[in-house]
Amino acid sequence: MAAKILTFAARQPRAERRRETLFRQVVRRAPQATLFLFLAPLAAGLLATAAPALGWLPALGGRELSAGPLVRLLAHPDLAGAVAVSVVSGGVAALVSLFLALAFAASFHHTRAWRLALRLTPSLIALPHAALAVGLAFLVAPSGPVFRLSRFLFGAPELPPLIVTLQDKYGLALALGLVVKEFPFLLLILISASHRLHLQDRLHAARCLGYSPATAWFKVALPELWPQMRLPFFAVIAYSLSVVDMAIILGPNNPPSLAVLVLRLFYDPDLSLRFPAACGAVLQLLIAAAAIVFCLGGEKVVAAGGRLWCQNAKRGRDRAAARAAVLVASATPLVLGAGALFALLVWSFADSWRWPDLIPPALGLKTWNTLGGSLVPVIFNSAALALASAALAVALSLLCLENERLYRVVPAQAWLLYLPLLLPQISILFGILVCASLLRLDETFTGVVWTHFVFVFPYVFLLLAAPHRQLDERFSDMAASLGHGQFESFLRVRLALLARAVAVAFAVGFAVSIAQYLPTLLLAPATWNTLTMEAVAASHSATRREVAVWAFLQAFLPLIVFTLAIALPGPQRMRRGARRRR
Repeated sequence: MAAKILTFAARQPRAERRRETLFRQVVRRAPQATLFLFLAPLAAGLLATAAPALGWLPALGGRELSAGPLVRLLAHPDLAGAVAVSVVSGGVAALVSLFLALAFAASFHHTRAWRLALRLTPSLIALPHAALAVGLAFLVAPSGPVFRLSRFLFGAPELPPLIVTLQDKYGLALALGLVVKEFPFLLLILISASHRLHLQDRLHAARCLGYSPATAWFKVALPELWPQMRLPFFAVIAYSLSVVDMAIILGPNNPPSLAVLVLRLFYDPDLSLRFPAACGAVLQLLIAAAAIVFCLGGEKVVAAGGRLWCQNAKRGRDRAAARAAVLVASATPLVLGAGALFALLVWSFADSWRWPDLIPPALGLKTWNTLGGSLVPVIFNSAALALASAALAVALSLLCLENERLYRVVPAQAWLLYLPLLLPQISILFGILVCASLLRLDETFTGVVWTHFVFVFPYVFLLLAAPHRQLDERFSDMAASLGHGQFESFLRVRLALLARAVAVAFAVGFAVSIAQYLPTLLLAPATWNTLTMEAVAASHSATRREVAVWAFLQAFLPLIVFTLAIALPGPQRMRRGARRRR
């Protein structure tokens, strides 16, 4: 590589050599800049959260370390119930999501249902959590479309049923919402890892030995796939245990989940409650860590039992009833996700929708016109923050990957990328707010974008890493043989081949930024109001139609960007189009 660079330098004009030198310098320094932007807020956030938890926050009079915050937190009457709600709803959601993903992959790998799931899951992943929660609340409410349809089909009572389907005391509605959101994520990770590891030949060999498709998948594919699934599953556990926006909409209110309880303490007018709030944030972190450690122990137990099972000669059977049950169970979250989006759309345009009408008698723009004046600035804020954070994440990801390619630098431990996903947001954002206040970045566009970037970057880098590393180096060698340097090769060749992957990664980053609730709420609630903040706030104080408008817009923006990204032609379509033009 060094010899090629020297050859290019001898043939290039001075301006091109200057540009080439600048490009190499930027690429060489990109990993250090990215690590600072990525890890500095996390480290500062953890430290600045732990200090008030121990009683140290001079701005509020805490000038000595003590156990007072812990004592006040333990004395809170809702603490035990809040921990129980978080553990039950988060644990059930994570385990059910994993079970459904594994069962679907074992039953339908490399079938038509598998390919259909690959096309449908990105759209549900792009759907923000708050929008999904609002749509699901509309869908399964006692007066919602599900019970309206059941009355139409089976003749249910004249009045809506007197059952609790939302904000139940056990947090099961919250668990359902988390399954609808996290199952597509785990399934997409599983499908992508399966394609990357090329397991089809080994599965075919197992089938030739008489193993059923499901048995062959569990004995041959799962041991290879699980290392790729472990960190994403732990991220799902951490998020499910500490989610805030979905818990506010779907979870119980008395007691709430632990993350919501901590948020209430933080926003209490009594500023002294920020000390037990910080202690609660640390407790949330410890609960997530304990859950991950518990899963690591469970993994060892399952692995030991799995080795014994793999050594026996049982081939298993392909049971049609079991496949049908798995198909129905796996399709349910996808159908509920699509139904939630449909409910948002209908409610946003409904003039009225009284029980037991199956469809609204009249549709119109009355609610949109009422909110019209307040929609534009909020849409602008959301789009500006999402565009800036996604663009920054894409640019730094590409530069870091180019550094890895040009200088043959093996990346550091990959688990660092998962840190923002493994650490509960509530555990680090209080500290980030303190640090942002000291740097005077709170209530600023820069501060909010930086915070969004911390949570956007892992998704973008992980999506770009595999396509970038799989690019054929002969394309760059061909560009070099024509006298082009690394900058020209990157700009004209590699980016062109990666255009669709870059667009999809940008769309995912855009969706992740749009969905951020806590970072914006804590850093800039007054100056940078977003669609997510409006949707969550309206869910408890506005009419259903107004809530639907805010939530639908929050879902619509990422879907537009996602649709445009998927519409871009990939390298194969670009080559076919070039041949047709010739």
